[in-house]
Amino acid sequence: MRSAESQGSLEVCPDPIKVEVAGEEEVVGGAHDADNSSLNESDRNARKIFLGMRYIPFTVKRITRRPKYPVLIDGAVQGSYETFEITEYVDSGTGEIYQADAVPRRAVKRPIRYAEMGLQRQAVMHGLRPEVRRFAQFVLSFRDQRGGITPGMSKLVEWYADLEGRRVPDVRRYVARLEEAGICEGDCMCPLFQWFEDKEKRSHYLGAGPIAIVRFFFMKHRREQDTEAQRRRDDELVDQECSKTLELERLAA
Repeated sequence: MRSAESQGSLEVCPDPIKVEVAGEEEVVGGAHDADNSSLNESDRNARKIFLGMRYIPFTVKRITRRPKYPVLIDGAVQGSYETFEITEYVDSGTGEIYQADAVPRRAVKRPIRYAEMGLQRQAVMHGLRPEVRRFAQFVLSFRDQRGGITPGMSKLVEWYADLEGRRVPDVRRYVARLEEAGICEGDCMCPLFQWFEDKEKRSHYLGAGPIAIVRFFFMKHRREQDTEAQRRRDDELVDQECSKTLELERLAA
């Protein structure tokens, strides 16, 4: 532990101020409140955020992370990557500096590496064949908020076969590829692809099935529209080629 005043990087006001955080008043060491009107809106918002925090990030360093699952970066699957990590926090009330592991866990918001999880998912999808990848994307569209899929996998196989004009047994072979890749296990998603909602309401649980049906019919309708638009473009190209051929025959005659 050391003082930030000795670093010359933090100016601590001798008079603490009171800040209301989550409905409770907390005394924190503040900055100077005089020229608040000279700050723009983003600066004022940032200032409010920092005044509401007891521990503020102080030192950040570059590290090499080696996650449990590989990540996809620049089109290549990698087992590690460089990122930044907070190593020290400063106490805004006393000006003392603490190591990150010495700060109470509930006192700061620990980062959730959503970007890393996204890169890990991309690495898994990158290893699939194109036709299996399209089926995986279809299945992921029907994840529910309880770590599974709605409706079950067997129903999704039937829907995908109907959507793509494929045989159900042919599509069912893709399920084993998804399980081998660590995307799902039956009707449950694997941890890397799970989606949970902490405050899920009963109405969300009961409405998952109808929402899935509406989503599928929307996909099917959009596919039909795309097919019809492609057919019209093809017909226009054929008409243009016929017109050119007739014009050339007329000129040759």
